[in-house]
Amino acid sequence: MISLTDIKHRYGDDTVLDLPSLEAEQGSHHLILGHSGSGKTTLLHILAGLRKPSEGSVIVADQELEALSGHSLDRFRGRNIGIVFQRMHLLATLSIEDNLLMAPYLADLSQGRDRIREVLATLDMEHKVSAFPHELSHGQRQRIAIARAVMNHPKVLLADEPTASLDDDRAEKVLALLVDQARANNATLVVATHDRRIVDHFEHTLILADGREVTA
Repeated sequence: MISLTDIKHRYGDDTVLDLPSLEAEQGSHHLILGHSGSGKTTLLHILAGLRKPSEGSVIVADQELEALSGHSLDRFRGRNIGIVFQRMHLLATLSIEDNLLMAPYLADLSQGRDRIREVLATLDMEHKVSAFPHELSHGQRQRIAIARAVMNHPKVLLADEPTASLDDDRAEKVLALLVDQARANNATLVVATHDRRIVDHFEHTLILADGREVTA
């Protein structure tokens, strides 16, 4: 679950996010919608523990993130939060298998290769386990990024602009993959985007403008 209370974030004197509350039950699906500069990526980074808000309380998977720092925060994130970044950040010199092994390694978890094949099979990518990122298409690399995000059975799955640069058909397929993987792990799914095509796929939508919640 996710619980945010009285969140404010500033850069100098500029308040970029002012959100009184956000609640998300385990397994629910949420969309954060807003144009560039609306505060949605800042909010996603706060949920991921990549950025601490200037004010407020952030609870993710029953853990107050303010109480963690350094290696403890990194390990908690690795074990509980899966992130699909806008840029996929796959390591070019590593095979797909070794890219995926980085997820449990960084979380101090056992590096089970059976889990790699299990995840890749659900994404129809098992045949690419020995390939390198440059040998994959953009869509295949995106599937690997999703696989890496769910390797450790996360309680929360976050995605930053996963569909905005895709045509309608590919956007639908990527969204379906995210939803399927969230359901398979009973993860709370949070997608941040400016892509209004996917609004109807979500049961909960938060619209941001200038860092504040607005009505549709």
